[in-house]
Amino acid sequence: MLRYPFPMRTRDPHRRTPPEWASRPVPADVCCVTDAADPTLSNDEADRPRRPLFRVDPGWLFLCSGISLLAATVMIPALDDLRQAEWNRDRARAVEDYRKQRLSNYSQYLEAVRNEDRSLVVSLAATQLNLAPADKQPMLDASQIGLPPVDVLSALEPSLAHPPSPPPPRSTLQKWATNARTRPWLLGAGGLFILIGLMPASRSRPRDI
Repeated sequence: MLRYPFPMRTRDPHRRTPPEWASRPVPADVCCVTDAADPTLSNDEADRPRRPLFRVDPGWLFLCSGISLLAATVMIPALDDLRQAEWNRDRARAVEDYRKQRLSNYSQYLEAVRNEDRSLVVSLAATQLNLAPADKQPMLDASQIGLPPVDVLSALEPSLAHPPSPPPPRSTLQKWATNARTRPWLLGAGGLFILIGLMPASRSRPRDI
């Protein structure tokens, strides 16, 4: 039987052995590449310009201004025409009401004459014929003696209610938008602003150092 100079150790079946890759030596160059960053990649990232989180395009200012100018140039004259049409409508309604009231007054007066209303007959006799009933004494005013008879029909005329006229242009934009000479200039300026706003934004190129 052979004897060893050192005692032999038996393997414990319950002991876990580490995997083979854990016991392998890692080369030094691999550790250096893993720990240190790639110099080529870092240079590209350094040269690449940083983009902001959000960017405001100045073209939106021209676009919004052009749309607002065109809308104002188109809508202001239309609004003035609408106010003028409403004024004509209100005036026609006022004239219609005046005619109806006048016709009603004359119809009532004619009906009273046909029915021989006593108060109306006495009034007509006193104003038109200078006559008074026999049982009554007229009260004469010395200043009214010799004056022409009183016009009865003038009291039947109703008053005509005139609607308020539309206000004149107040702002400068309203004056320019309603003027035939300055309105094409406003339309051209609005179109030019929209064209400038729709143009693509310019981007600065990175400079080589």
